[in-house]
Amino acid sequence: MAAGRDCHSAAADRCRKGPDGRRDRPPDLRQRPDVEVGRGDFYAQLAANRTGIERLQQLAERHGYDLVVRAMAETLDYTERRMRAAIATIPNGTWTGEAWIDADVRGDIPLKVVATVTVADGAMVLDFTGTAPEVHSMFNSSKSSSIAAAISAVRCLLADKDIPANDACNRLIDIRLPEGTIVNPMPGRPVRARIAVSYRVLDAIHEALGKAIPDRVPAQGFNSTTGLYLVQERPNGGTRIYADVLGGGYGGAPGYDGAHALAGVLSSSRNTPIESIEQIHPHIRMLRYGLVPNSGGAGEWRGGLGFTRAIQVLEDNVVLSYYSEHFLYPARGRMGGADGALASLKVIRGKDVIDLPTTAVMTLQKGDIVQLTVGGGAGWGDPAKRPVELVERDLEQGLITAEFATRHYPQAFKPALVA
Repeated sequence: MAAGRDCHSAAADRCRKGPDGRRDRPPDLRQRPDVEVGRGDFYAQLAANRTGIERLQQLAERHGYDLVVRAMAETLDYTERRMRAAIATIPNGTWTGEAWIDADVRGDIPLKVVATVTVADGAMVLDFTGTAPEVHSMFNSSKSSSIAAAISAVRCLLADKDIPANDACNRLIDIRLPEGTIVNPMPGRPVRARIAVSYRVLDAIHEALGKAIPDRVPAQGFNSTTGLYLVQERPNGGTRIYADVLGGGYGGAPGYDGAHALAGVLSSSRNTPIESIEQIHPHIRMLRYGLVPNSGGAGEWRGGLGFTRAIQVLEDNVVLSYYSEHFLYPARGRMGGADGALASLKVIRGKDVIDLPTTAVMTLQKGDIVQLTVGGGAGWGDPAKRPVELVERDLEQGLITAEFATRHYPQAFKPALVA
């Protein structure tokens, strides 16, 4: 799944209109081996939509249709005024930022996202001209995902954090996504790993605006998700699918250290208990799950730590499929802060250690251990300015080692710390 066209893209192809204008019948989801993985999400979304419809109907019945529509329009106009005032706190000007994806799965060439940000009197243009062309693999971001990432990138930097979240926020942001690029691929391109590109959209915008409002822009976090799948086709029928989506360390920001081992700002946050995983998926066992000391970049405000997870395969015929990021390019520090640690994935087979790239598919054997290490966030500000008490706290909590402290925080070095 991870190395080529994903099943969702194939399903979309089958549902396109034919020459006669008729749309083919969608595939029967009951025939999909991974239907149970998404069944709960589907029902939750369906229930939320139905509840929203019911509540809106109740409002119209209670207050009248005309009043509800007028209130909606006034809310949108109010939001636009708030949004314009917030954008106006950014100086007028034009800045460009870049961010890199490790590589297309079918080649070794890294993929670049370019964002040119222009601010003028409370309005903003985000132009992605110069971004890498679309690819045949799944490292493309759908247009909708790129737009959502761009808006999120701007919203999280605005000083006004209480602006209502509605479509009026978008009226003042002109987003230009060239067709045929990894941020706006043509129909039919796979987009399973779209989140990797979406996060580079966010990073490129922050890199640009960091030149205009440096005190508001955090250092880069791991800012990606690792999709990890361990699938076993059973001889007697049925499929076991362990699927997890994992984050990493957040970047430090003025006044704040980065959070540890969390899904990024564009992703849902979850942390499935190991006990549940092992009960639901008897073909695997969790051997290790914990933070990685020293993986957060040093800084006046340090980056959050990444984590490591070791999973042992208990049966044969289990297929590992995954995609990740930051195997080659770390989260970058800001204002003198250090970069975060890189990610990695290894398969330990007896005495052999097999290093794998950013994304791959591999058939495992009974006893193999999949060791995933997710990178940390970068640091913000000069490490020499970090308060001594915070360095000592990190040491006491095991977040950094004494060697790391003496190398990055000489102001806090004491002989007792090295003992």
